[in-house]
Amino acid sequence: MGMLLDLVDFLQPRLTVVDAVVGMEGDGPTWGRARPVGYLLAGVNPLAVDWVMGRMMGFPAAAVPLFQIAPPPPVEVRGLTLDEARVPDFRLPSPNTLEDGLEGLSWLPRRVKEYLSKELLPRPRVNPKLCIGCARCEESCPQHAIQLHDQTAMVDLNLCIRCWCCNEVCPQGAVELSRSRLGRLLASARG
Repeated sequence: MGMLLDLVDFLQPRLTVVDAVVGMEGDGPTWGRARPVGYLLAGVNPLAVDWVMGRMMGFPAAAVPLFQIAPPPPVEVRGLTLDEARVPDFRLPSPNTLEDGLEGLSWLPRRVKEYLSKELLPRPRVNPKLCIGCARCEESCPQHAIQLHDQTAMVDLNLCIRCWCCNEVCPQGAVELSRSRLGRLLASARG
């Protein structure tokens, strides 16, 4: 997040435009669902545009990682009020970090929370029948948790941070996201 703030500070964009005519809700981009929203947003401050977009989707400012390290800027909304622009029943993404997924379990020891976060979050699994050994997943992995063995990608789940970059870049759909039995149970209960 700090890098994004540095880029904004360095580039100082004059106008930020968000095409929200059609948005994506849920666990996008691969697992999200397109949804008509019907808005175009524009502003001179990209952080203000992000803040408004987040509020339209239903994110409290404190839940957006960017605004945990930088306070939301002053915002002037024109055209509609934020309440009018709010997208009803917008499906937010599933929690994907220890902090946002297990914040209600602050009483647990950190090691237990770390174990639970790895156990509950979807993990990448390579389907060897679909993998063509292109190495895009290996190149995109920020933790170097993927290596090719016999032209098939292998994921070291002990190194994997569940960013799912491998799933997003695979041209064959060979990197599938799977949940543990407990993770499936909790995901189905969540709706």
